[in-house]
Amino acid sequence: MEGVLSLGVFGLPHRQLEAVRAGAFELLDVSPDQAAAAPVAAFLLGWDGQAPAAARRVRGAGYGGPLIAALDGHNVDAIAAALAHGCDDAQAFPLHPRELAARIAAIRRRAAPPLRTRVRCGRLEIGRDGSDPLVDGKPLKVSPNCAKVLGIVAAARHPVPLPRIATALYGDDPPPSKTVNTYLCMLRSIMAAATGEDGWLALHDGGYVLHRPVG
Repeated sequence: MEGVLSLGVFGLPHRQLEAVRAGAFELLDVSPDQAAAAPVAAFLLGWDGQAPAAARRVRGAGYGGPLIAALDGHNVDAIAAALAHGCDDAQAFPLHPRELAARIAAIRRRAAPPLRTRVRCGRLEIGRDGSDPLVDGKPLKVSPNCAKVLGIVAAARHPVPLPRIATALYGDDPPPSKTVNTYLCMLRSIMAAATGEDGWLALHDGGYVLHRPVG
């Protein structure tokens, strides 16, 4: 169902189960040993005497997603035990659906791989913000604005139109397009001089792309 989070549940008491079901969630009764194969955004584990072993089984099965212990109330010992046995969070239930969804999103966000801040294209390496351009590991001497243009084009997955480059550089009040064209011409010359190769910046499908020259 679009917009509905699927949650795996195990060992939740009826009161907690009904409270979670009242939110925008699809609940799947999943065995801890099958957690890794379940198509769920998170796994809720009712915290009782059997829960530590169940949490270890969930992680032992290879499940790496959000695992949240559902407690009957705020209990420091239970929270510490849940976290020690592999849970990402431990909360007293019932929990407001919006808070539960936000906690799941936060756990998933922390677990996501960091965004690459640098881009490589052949012999060129540069930050997405145009910082520290390198050719063959050596600093490329360019003006700050030229470096920003190079970073914008290098980081893009599709051709970047001239107006978009201008907006990225200057915001809502860009100068005439010839100013950005000047930066592009300078970059072509600088890259050719630094690498001995032409064709690094090319116009393709109405926008600029960064090519690694061949031959």
